[in-house]
This record gives sequence, structure tokens and C-alpha cells, in this order.
Amino acid sequence: MSLMKVFGSFLAAFEFHRFYREIYRPIENQKKIKKTIIANFKGTQYAQDIEFKDNWQDIPLVDYEAIRPYINDISLGKPNILTRNKIIYFAKTSGTISGVKYIPLSKVTLLNQIKFIRAQLFIYLYKTKKYAILNQKMLFLQGSPKLDVYNKVKYGRLSGIVYHFVPSWLISNRHPSYEVNIIEDWSQKVLAIINSLGQRKLSVIGGIPPWVLGFLEKLQHTTNPFIKEISLYIHGGVSISPFYERLRKFLPNTDFLDTYAASEGLFGLSLEPNEATLTLISHSDIYYEFIEFSKPNAPIIDLRDIKTQVVYEIIISNMSGLYRYRIGDLVE
Repeated sequence: MSLMKVFGSFLAAFEFHRFYREIYRPIENQKKIKKTIIANFKGTQYAQDIEFKDNWQDIPLVDYEAIRPYINDISLGKPNILTRNKIIYFAKTSGTISGVKYIPLSKVTLLNQIKFIRAQLFIYLYKTKKYAILNQKMLFLQGSPKLDVYNKVKYGRLSGIVYHFVPSWLISNRHPSYEVNIIEDWSQKVLAIINSLGQRKLSVIGGIPPWVLGFLEKLQHTTNPFIKEISLYIHGGVSISPFYERLRKFLPNTDFLDTYAASEGLFGLSLEPNEATLTLISHSDIYYEFIEFSKPNAPIIDLRDIKTQVVYEIIISNMSGLYRYRIGDLVE
């Protein structure tokens, strides 16, 4: 067994046991996170503006427009605006209502997102024993890692920001290179990725379904033989449903792992290959609340009171300055 396989098997066992130890105590996890978030919230400009004392219910439900002025203050380098944690990046995203958004990211939030994606990969390896994956190329289709600056804070697509936090043990097998990744034109970028791959075998591919589908459609016209040998596809960002059948034609034997990820946080993971359900991550830096979607004026509840087969609007609070924030998603 190679050194990488030995390392991988050890880390996979560690990640598996650590993750499963935590997910079976979600209420306890959420109580701790809420307490930590409140401590981080106190003393901020926002807390002063709403005259926050200790009552969580005094924090209003908000959308992005409500915190936009605070985001501008953060961009100017002002401390303790929404959070006492330093905001090191903005994840730039767009919505149908608020237009361009700059979602604040502290180091705590960013590293948690990376931590749980890593955990998902190693849990998969622990269950399938496919440790050879670690010695093969991994391709991640993502936004450009070349970042811009909003006043004094760097910003970019979340996937482009994450590029700068890839662990050292993965760098040699990561693809594409920085030079290829910063190509702005998507068609040219895809062609450059294909050309740089040559005849190398890929073990893992990651990216949102429309990007991966477009890449695979281009790849089928090349002489690279590895397209049907990809072991694992990690996807998220948008629903895979409209793309699933076409993706399966290209990847008939590939395991699919889903993630429920947004610029505001990583909320859930699939822990079994090809399963449709996601496991909520209760032990990150996110506190969850819910409103039953079908009932006007329904009370705001937390994990203790949710029921199965009910559709809820999800509300999140985190360590990057989002408090009782409506991300606009529905979950069941």
C-alpha cells in the first residue's frame, strides 16, 4: 500500500468516526452554536443598532437588503460591524430580488465549509475503500480564483475563494492549474482544461451540474479515454434533477455525492453514494431556524420542533455576521 493510501485510510477512519459522533446529537450541537453566535454578536454595531440584550427573539428576520449598509461599512475595513470575527472575503453572488450580493466570510465559516467537504470525501473513501482515488487526478470546475477588491475586502465566487485553501496533500493532484482557472471565457476555459488533461485519468470531478455537463459534452469529442472511468462526482449549488439523465449517460458507473451549499454556508451532505437525501450539518458554525411554508404567520422554530414531510423556509445565523437571515430556500 502506497504512503498516500495509508494516509488516506487513517484520515478516512478519523473523519468517519468524528462526523458520525457529532450528527447524532444535533440539538446539543445547535445549543452550543447558538450560544457562541450570541457571544460573537454582542458588542457589534448591528447589536447596538437593534438594542440587543440577551433575547434572541429581539433579532429581526432579515434579507440582504436589510444588511446592505453594514456590508458597505465592512468593505471599508471597519471592525465589529456585524461580527467580531474579521471578514476576510466577500462571496459575490446574485439573486433575483437583491441583485448582486456580497456575502461576508470569516475564516471560521470558510474553513468549516472546506472541513465538511473534506469529511464527505473521506467518509466516502472509508465506506467504499477506494483509496486509489487519492493518487489520481481530481478536477474541480469552479469560478476564477483571481479575486477583485470591494473597497478593502477581496471578493469572488465562493468556489474561486476556496481554491486558495486546498490542503497541501491535494495540490499535486488538483486540476486545473491556476493559469487555466483564471481564464474568463468559459468556452476557452473548458478547452484549455481538456488540452491540459491530455491522456491523464481522472478519479474525481466536482462542480455544479450545468458546468460539468457542458465540460463532458466537450470532452466526448476528444480522444481522452477516461470519461467513463471517473469514480466520483461531487455536485451542488443547483438541483441536479434537470441534468441527471444526461450526466448519467456520460458517467454511467460513477458515484454521485450531493452537497447543499450556498455562499452563506454549507448546510447538508449526502453520506451514501447516489442517495437523494441529505444529512443536515448541525455541528458547523450555523444555527438553523425554520418557518412552515404553507402556514401564514407560522411560528419560528428550531431543530427541536421540526416535523418530517413538512416544507419549511430555512433561516440561518452564522459566525460571519448573518443573523436570522432569510436565504430564500425551502427544505423538507
